[in-house]
Amino acid sequence: MTQLLTEPEDKKVNDAINKLNSQEYVGVLNNLASSVMKQTISAPNEATVASIFERELYYFVKKEFDITLNIEKEVTSQDLAIHNFKGRIDAITTNLVIEYKKPEKLRKDKDIRKAQTQLSDYLKQLRKNNENYFGIITDGSFYVSVYFIEDSLKYDAIRQIDGVFFITLIKSILGTNKKQLVSRNIIDDFSLEGHSVSELSNLQKELFRCLNNETKSEKVLMLFGQNQLHNQLNQSLLR
Repeated sequence: MTQLLTEPEDKKVNDAINKLNSQEYVGVLNNLASSVMKQTISAPNEATVASIFERELYYFVKKEFDITLNIEKEVTSQDLAIHNFKGRIDAITTNLVIEYKKPEKLRKDKDIRKAQTQLSDYLKQLRKNNENYFGIITDGSFYVSVYFIEDSLKYDAIRQIDGVFFITLIKSILGTNKKQLVSRNIIDDFSLEGHSVSELSNLQKELFRCLNNETKSEKVLMLFGQNQLHNQLNQSLLR
């Protein structure tokens, strides 16, 4: 595969990771997520989604970190040097495979399952050739993660893209963080444990206190329901 970074510089990458690990960058990346969603929500096709998603990501990383990303597009057996590989991957970089869908193709359960099957097939073929990738399917507003745990493929529930998603994504693309885009790793990075005196910890605790003490509005109940589902998904992953 082509090198991820053009003339990679360790200092630039390290500086980028330090910034991504800072609290302020959650908000910065939330803005990036909002910009991508706003532009892709009515995209007419997956090519438009891909163009917007990669353009925004490319210019963000270039502007913020002075790093040039190299995301390979429309990858086939010839590009992969895998003779028997079947299919055409939308985008691939480091250990990440990205498949794009137009918005209406990532809403119904049957369409999500179809996209998961397509991506799973790519990951299985790559794994047979000793290439251990994980993947995401996105329409620019939502994403689904597909990945291996040992020898079994796992699927995360569909989620809306946000700052945490882009922080994890950029770290992975930079090649300095091989963590998968799965909820277990997000919990490890952003949980309270080990950060009891941090500003992030205090913010999380205050938010929980406010939500817990307030009269439960429909929106608050929705948040608690999503959190409960999130915890159930993670428990299933950890078993």
